[in-house]
Amino acid sequence: MDGVLSHEIQALDSEFRDRDPLTRRLADMRTFRSLHRASHERLDHSSVVREVHERFLHWMRSMVCEVLDRCPHPVDREMIADLTVAVFEGANVPRSRQRPAHELIRFLLEGVIARAGS
Repeated sequence: MDGVLSHEIQALDSEFRDRDPLTRRLADMRTFRSLHRASHERLDHSSVVREVHERFLHWMRSMVCEVLDRCPHPVDREMIADLTVAVFEGANVPRSRQRPAHELIRFLLEGVIARAGS
């Protein structure tokens, strides 16, 4: 599971290298949807799964902070990173009929950056 996550993160980073960080890293997080859902079923039973899940969430938080580095004014980076993780987790609930997580997160971060810039 850890190897799959590492491979997918590297693939996304190289595939979208020429685009801005937000687009590059959020463009296809759907790749992780089934793996992420499966990990939730095993979190209470496996320390390895918990560690990989936390690594994934850390990667997501670092991506959010990278995007927020472009913000011209100070913002509560930790709050926005936590909110982004909450949106991602909620949008990836089985049988969710809402918009994909990457669309919701892009909208959230673009709004934060726009508001901080005004």
